Amino acid sequence: MPAGNINVLEKVINSINEITDNFIILSVHDDVDVLVKKDYKNRVIELLQSCGFKGHINGNPECLYYAEPGIQFFDSNKCHIDLQTGLYYNGFRPNTLIPIDIQFQNYVFDTKIKTDDIWKYRLSPESNVVHTVCRIVFDKRKTPPHYKDRLIRCMQECDSDELLRAFNMTLFKFGKKAHELVLNGEFDNIAHEYITYMDY
Repeated sequence: MPAGNINVLEKVINSINEITDNFIILSVHDDVDVLVKKDYKNRVIELLQSCGFKGHINGNPECLYYAEPGIQFFDSNKCHIDLQTGLYYNGFRPNTLIPIDIQFQNYVFDTKIKTDDIWKYRLSPESNVVHTVCRIVFDKRKTPPHYKDRLIRCMQECDSDELLRAFNMTLFKFGKKAHELVLNGEFDNIAHEYITYMDY
């Protein structure tokens, strides 16, 4: 569960939902990662500020193509919201952010799941697996235990053919290998296999 006052977070998510349904809660581990389409970024920032949140950008990453850094928002209740306008990951060059292919950026919104809980919208299981693998490959370079738990949970709900399609949108030639690794539960090998993949 995220840190801070859950009632405050629920109010904020409800308020974001009044602005747009073009958002997805990516994760609620420690903080709340909110993905919102760029068109609504400024309105969501204004909303967060009106709710007592103050935002800042960690570091000064070089943003390639159309990537933008996430904005970390905190309030006096120790609530932490990470606002993102796209699925951007660390480049192999230090301090760079790169976007994943636009086809997958659109796919996550097209396939998002409406929930009955306070978070409103989540990634589809297939999108969640692919996003988590991208975080492992590009951001973490290893598989943290809570990522492994997320992959195990999501894989129970995935359609294998749809998952392969999503992997191919994002990791191209490595998509088939990534698909094979997660189907076989080889989560700890993902980052190493990507880095050493000879045919990529």
